[in-house]
Amino acid sequence: VNKTSGDVYISLHISRADGTSAIYEYPVKGSANVNIPTGWIDYVAWVGGIKFTGGFKLHEDAMHTITFNKSKVVVD
Repeated sequence: VNKTSGDVYISLHISRADGTSAIYEYPVKGSANVNIPTGWIDYVAWVGGIKFTGGFKLHEDAMHTITFNKSKVVVD
């Protein structure tokens, strides 16, 4: 969810339990729903030109919301 009035772009780097990996990249305008594989996810997000990094674990049948604010990125 993009709660800024600026541009937001996110790159998700997924490390799966079987040792494989994947990269998913998205511009975020308003809100977006995407399906990505389960595993550990490191992200790099650019919010109005400012870089934010972090990570979280995505379990099977789980859903997370990533909210982009001007000064922080929140993963719920």
